[in-house]
Amino acid sequence: TPNGEFPFNLQLPDLEIATMDGAHQVTIPGGGMEYVPGWPAVPTYFTELDFTAGVIVQAVRLDARGNETAMVDLNIPNHQPQNDCLGCDPEPPVPDAGDGWFPELGHHFDWWVEKNPDGSSTLSIKLYPFYYNDQTHNALYYRDYTFAIETYTSNVTAESLQTAQNTFVQSEPVTATLVVNNLGPAQDVIVQTSITPRGDNGALAGLPLVILHDLSGTALVGLTYTDTIKTGDYQFVVELWDTQGHLLDTAAEEFSIGVYAGEIITLTASQTAFAVGDLISFEMPFKNTGTASITGTGVIRVYSTSGLTETRMITGTIDNLQPGASVSITGSWDSTGYPKEDYFAVGTVQFFGQTADPRSVLLTHLKYLFLPSIAR
Repeated sequence: TPNGEFPFNLQLPDLEIATMDGAHQVTIPGGGMEYVPGWPAVPTYFTELDFTAGVIVQAVRLDARGNETAMVDLNIPNHQPQNDCLGCDPEPPVPDAGDGWFPELGHHFDWWVEKNPDGSSTLSIKLYPFYYNDQTHNALYYRDYTFAIETYTSNVTAESLQTAQNTFVQSEPVTATLVVNNLGPAQDVIVQTSITPRGDNGALAGLPLVILHDLSGTALVGLTYTDTIKTGDYQFVVELWDTQGHLLDTAAEEFSIGVYAGEIITLTASQTAFAVGDLISFEMPFKNTGTASITGTGVIRVYSTSGLTETRMITGTIDNLQPGASVSITGSWDSTGYPKEDYFAVGTVQFFGQTADPRSVLLTHLKYLFLPSIAR
């Protein structure tokens, strides 16, 4: 149905419950899982609907939900992720348990629309059909759903949205160009633009509304945001509306603020020729060559050249290193007791999921030549 509402019915399969070491794992065949730190891992279910170009989803409403199954005496452990990412944000704190239900009993589904390159779109619906109470160990599962999906046929399209560059330096204006095309009768079009963190549906900032009066054919719209945005990854999100409140089209374009970049200047040793028993000191200066502060870890490892056996590891923390600034990772290796052979040291720095190009230095073991004595 091009305009108006149409029903969409969905029936989910039976649950599958596995037991391991006294704990239960509940899954839905063909479904997914919801992992939230500090909460039990519960099953979810995805479904998708495709729409041709020009047919725009306006709303998704849940009209009915049924075929409920109640369960008791389940033991679903809480999800506890291991965060070993150097320089990454810590895991969020465990939320308040509240009444013990997860997800919240009133949270039934989420939906979103993604635009495809050919102008068509895909509606995704994420269902939360399973609820678990970690205080009572009871659970609820709903199998039957009836949705109402509202659509509208639009002659107006966002032909393209392009930022002036992929990465903007912090504090400089963020600019983009939007191309809007109307293949139908002239009409007013409202351009609503927001900036959102990449991967987040919540708007960080909004731009002033732009009204294209009596638009017929093609129009170019310049978009500029001048307020400072902290370093990170973002996207322009544009929505086109008519004056009756119908969504006509959408567009999104990704960009970044600031650049995480760093360089190991060099790796030096106090001596590159040594005898077993010498204490060798290392210094590895690292410079922030980007436009955003860096937090990470520098590591210097000493290996034997014969079997690549690690003999020493030196670590140093890089904390909030500002753009253009440098810091040195230092440490030493006591070669006492190690085999008489050559070694090499390798230095690396990891920050925000990146690794700087490594540096290395060869440590050559001194070989003494004993000449025979000649008596005269």
